[in-house]
Amino acid sequence: MVDIAILISCVTSHAADAKNIVQFGLTLKKLLDLETQEKFLDVAKADIEAAQKDLDYIVYEKSKKDALKRALVHLEAAYSKYLRAYKKASFSKDSKLRKIDELCVMIASCHKELSGKPEMVKKWLIDSSSYSQLGYFVYLSCISRECVEKLLTKEQYEDFRKADEAASKKREIEQRERDEAHETSVSNVIFESFGGRGD
Repeated sequence: MVDIAILISCVTSHAADAKNIVQFGLTLKKLLDLETQEKFLDVAKADIEAAQKDLDYIVYEKSKKDALKRALVHLEAAYSKYLRAYKKASFSKDSKLRKIDELCVMIASCHKELSGKPEMVKKWLIDSSSYSQLGYFVYLSCISRECVEKLLTKEQYEDFRKADEAASKKREIEQRERDEAHETSVSNVIFESFGGRGD
């Protein structure tokens, strides 16, 4: 089974040649094939299928980069549709955020493979994913620190690492406060049930 880490391992840092782009494109195609088996939201299905079609023929294309760019345009359109669907959804938001994160990593990887422009990679990997809203990635299994480090510049990764550590400490404190509030509430209920006053 293909996973996102394998796709990221196909990314070349600078000016990928045609062979590398084909390998990257075919790996991305396998990921998208898995996505359609997992029932992509109908709103994005046509865009995903269009990206798959572009990647199907990448081997035969004269310009491999142009084929990958066309697929990228379809993935970005799918992201926009997913985001709209997420904002309208009243249920199962975590699964939709996971899908958005998957798309963001795929798109960031495409930008890295095509141009290596750090600002575009960061835009899709960090700024457009669940990380920007929550301070952590919902789809943790696809985004390890190694994957993030490979896609970002050293400076971007250092900023990410510091922000990630701060967000992690904040979540720990919030969880501890919730646990303490719950314990206090339970203690008061027990105390009151034995005839005492909870004040």
